[in-house]
Amino acid sequence: MASTETVSVVLPQEKLSFIEFSQDDKPGVMMVNAAVKDFEHKTPFAWHLSVLILCQQTVKDNMPSQAEQQLLVEFEERLDKQLRAEGNALYLASITQDGQREVIWRVYNPEKANDFLHHIIDSEDHPRPFEFTLEQDITWAKAKFPLDSLDGEFSENKES
Repeated sequence: MASTETVSVVLPQEKLSFIEFSQDDKPGVMMVNAAVKDFEHKTPFAWHLSVLILCQQTVKDNMPSQAEQQLLVEFEERLDKQLRAEGNALYLASITQDGQREVIWRVYNPEKANDFLHHIIDSEDHPRPFEFTLEQDITWAKAKFPLDSLDGEFSENKES
């Protein structure tokens, strides 16, 4: 009889850092969970989930308006609550630039996350068009940009 190994991991307390940056001559902002950088139990969270949301109401530099920002935050919070249920995901970052918001999680069980997001798409229960990618990333290479940004490469880094 095959044995099933149970892994018990204490998830880190979220520690958000706000970072302003410029890429391709376009300003952007990131909110990065700094607690994930030194998290020792990365291996179980081998799946990289990126949700890309298209903004509809933008202002200067194609950044979301205040009303759009509120709508995006409410949608992200709804996604986050479900994705992180039962410890299935770690919030990594949100990146806003050039009329788009990318929200990134590291996921333990990809089927649960995939089923949830397909349900939202199929039921058209989303305020803005979005797409997602869910890829195995054992080495966390896809998390490099937001995590490396914590080292002060960008113009401003404020922890909250």
